[in-house]
Amino acid sequence: YNLFLFFSVRERGYLYYVLYVACAGITQMGIKGYSFEYLWPSWPYFATKGPIIFGCLSGLFALLFAGSFLQLSKNAPRSRPIIAIFIAFFVLGTILALTGQTQLAFFVMQVTTGAGSLFVLYLSYRIMISGYKPAKYFVYGWTVLLLGSVVFLLKDYGILDYNNFTSNAVQIASVIEMALLSFGLAYSINILKQENEEAYNRELAISQEN
Repeated sequence: YNLFLFFSVRERGYLYYVLYVACAGITQMGIKGYSFEYLWPSWPYFATKGPIIFGCLSGLFALLFAGSFLQLSKNAPRSRPIIAIFIAFFVLGTILALTGQTQLAFFVMQVTTGAGSLFVLYLSYRIMISGYKPAKYFVYGWTVLLLGSVVFLLKDYGILDYNNFTSNAVQIASVIEMALLSFGLAYSINILKQENEEAYNRELAISQEN
């Protein structure tokens, strides 16, 4: 649906969202072992590197989507160099995974994902309280995803019990987050439509007055 919207309105945020969803989905499939079973069963070499590569690509497209959705060039221009640094680290993690340095690539992906997620959540919150209404969907979605990740980690450290909810917390949170971001995109396009209609009505009124 969002891909067709991209073809219709030519707004890059929709394309970034679709690529983020695709890469995040393949990453989750890789963690569960489904990607090796169904996508590349003849590539055991890629089975261990796939989740890292697509995890980095997922983070990269998430940052690009955040920049477009939150309109950082207008709402937080000084944050763009920091976002570019996080993107560079995701590219580095992808290259390290492709060149066989799996452990280092995994470390780079984890640290960059953690730091980048917290920074983007902070940015989206600041932009939301400044009055940019679509940012609330980003704040809610990102918060849910981070909470799901925390639950998953607490399960790994034995603080929470291992059950269907804790073992699938990241996947559940990802679904909720992606739905909220999709709602946010729909809200954004409705705002754009309303602004275009208001601009058209103003121009029509001026034309009639002239």
